[in-house]
Amino acid sequence: MSIADRTWDTLPPEIHARIMAATAHADDRLIRCSDGPDGPEAGSSEPVWEVDALANDRFVHMVLALRADGSVLEVTRTFLLSEILEISFDDDGSTVEVMGRSGPESMRIPRSIGRVLSRAHRAHS
Repeated sequence: MSIADRTWDTLPPEIHARIMAATAHADDRLIRCSDGPDGPEAGSSEPVWEVDALANDRFVHMVLALRADGSVLEVTRTFLLSEILEISFDDDGSTVEVMGRSGPESMRIPRSIGRVLSRAHRAHS
């Protein structure tokens, strides 16, 4: 995220704090907000924020939402660059395959983060 990215201005303070806690040292960060039916609380119409970031030798993927009681629902996954098995690209974005706890796992990420992650992964290998 660059200083000119206005996404930062509209984040609720609770969401901003969680993103900063996990990605404060990120070289590249992308924050996306969508309405929530496919988010962490399926059926919710509340906004869901997805964050992808590259911080030094780590890739961070976050999904956050505000609960009705004001608390934050957060799912954060962090992987070392050495845990990335493959990054592929298609017309709709990127897929990153990582070594998870029970074996290989894949997740969709935006193409722009996929490109940055691919360069960092190649440089790290």
